[in-house]
Amino acid sequence: MLTTVLFGAAIVFIAISTIYDDIRTGLIKNRRVLQGLAAGAGAYAAVLLVHYLYGSLPFEQPPSGEAAGDLNWLLLSLLNTLIGFIVGIVLWLFKVWAAGDAKLFLVYCFLIPPDFYRAADVPIFPGIILLVNIFTFTFLYLVGDGVAGAAAKARAFIGAGGTGALRAWIRQVPQVLWTWAPLILAFTAMFGGIRAMRETAREGLSSIVKMSEFTLFMVLFVAFKPLSEIVRKRTGAIIFSILSLAAIGFLAWRHGVGSLLHLVQPGASAILLIVFARAYQKVGNVTRVTIVGRLRPGMILAQESQAALLSIEKKEREEAAARGETPRGGEEDEEEPGVEPVPRTLGTVTVDGLSAEQIRFVKTRFKDDEKILVAQTLPFSPILALGALSTFFLGRALVTMLMHALR
Repeated sequence: MLTTVLFGAAIVFIAISTIYDDIRTGLIKNRRVLQGLAAGAGAYAAVLLVHYLYGSLPFEQPPSGEAAGDLNWLLLSLLNTLIGFIVGIVLWLFKVWAAGDAKLFLVYCFLIPPDFYRAADVPIFPGIILLVNIFTFTFLYLVGDGVAGAAAKARAFIGAGGTGALRAWIRQVPQVLWTWAPLILAFTAMFGGIRAMRETAREGLSSIVKMSEFTLFMVLFVAFKPLSEIVRKRTGAIIFSILSLAAIGFLAWRHGVGSLLHLVQPGASAILLIVFARAYQKVGNVTRVTIVGRLRPGMILAQESQAALLSIEKKEREEAAARGETPRGGEEDEEEPGVEPVPRTLGTVTVDGLSAEQIRFVKTRFKDDEKILVAQTLPFSPILALGALSTFFLGRALVTMLMHALR
């Protein structure tokens, strides 16, 4: 009861405050992260103090159904938080979410003690249940958004007659299949690699590589974006091709050629994942129109807008070079006291969105009332909060619970 009250209150506070900040400013403030870590540290200290006074930890249920000692409980909490930090950074580097979302994931990993995870596929990182629940809500949001977008596009398609658009779509089928082929190969390599690891190190790595079908599906869902970016490059496609052949060769040697179809098939879930991810890019609400005057830090420019701005930047550089000026220029602005120099480059637009300097670059090239296309970002603060609350009170992957209930 003590752990539920202390950690539950901290999670609810962080959930409400970060959602409010995200709606109001579009950012996850660092002070909220520090507040969450401080609240968690206080809760852990209070629990350990009770243990010191009364001689036992107030477990709701031992982690993963196993007994845990006093030190093991705290060490597992810290290890779970550390791995959560690494996972969050990796997903940020692969542009799955922004840095603020990675920091918030770290906080929730810290605020959910190990005894609140009822069954973890990875004992050293029970927070994988939190990650699965977060991306379960993400998946549900994308499905809903994709259905709404597909319905809108279908109405527009029917209203416009659709014959010309249908012919254009049919002409694109070979190109689409050619784009999908490397991704299917990558997932085949992943499934083959997992199967090969299980075959060669079943006992030593079974606690790490053993995953339920749904957990593996969600891991692949998270990995799809970075994988697709890697495989689109020639080097990545070659590497995954080699991995595929190596895994297939090993399994053929181990089980015989006749068993390959069963052993390395990506599976219905992986195929569904690939189809959904690609289809969503076509039918989902991935972009929206705003005006330049409403741009705020954290917004992400759509690819079309980035290309237009980079074209403007390139033209300005060519004109400056023709006049014999340095690439940066802006000397006249710098000489005027109190006047900031005009930004000469857009720079890299990261997953964290536009910076204040990048917004200044845009505003010096367009009028405030001009329209501009920005990416429709996911509401990750509410999604993270839902994932954390469901994990804290249920301790299991939501869809796994539903599948068990339907059996």
